[in-house]
Amino acid sequence: MVQITLEPALQGVVRLGVIEGEGLHIRDHDERMWKEVERLAQRLKTLYAGREPSQVEALAPARELYKRVGMDPTRYRPSSEALLRRILKDQGLPRINTLVDVCTWCSLDFLLPIGLHDLDRIQGDLLLRRGVAGEGYEAIGKERLSA
Repeated sequence: MVQITLEPALQGVVRLGVIEGEGLHIRDHDERMWKEVERLAQRLKTLYAGREPSQVEALAPARELYKRVGMDPTRYRPSSEALLRRILKDQGLPRINTLVDVCTWCSLDFLLPIGLHDLDRIQGDLLLRRGVAGEGYEAIGKERLSA
């Protein structure tokens, strides 16, 4: 099992939960599962219609986390907020594969940002820390985001 350590500046700020799965059967798509994602999306669209993300109380913890680590949540949105915004703007949700789609469903159901990583691609232990200048990642539907 990979050991994950929080940098001291994030201790008491970030609560990290880890779920490890083995023997998963990941497919490109599962229509029954996607119908559940769409059902949840429709419920959220009805529940939060006409509201800005800053008015959605359930998003406040993620937005507060971003502020506490020095990030502007209106510039760099938590993934849960970005997904909800797509629903409210009728932009649809990205379909990647069944495992990522389950994470999308969970992120929307709990309105919390959720990360997904392939342990077979991780070498050594991990340190959860803020990014530094020059580091970044390719965001879904956006340009490269960097610190």
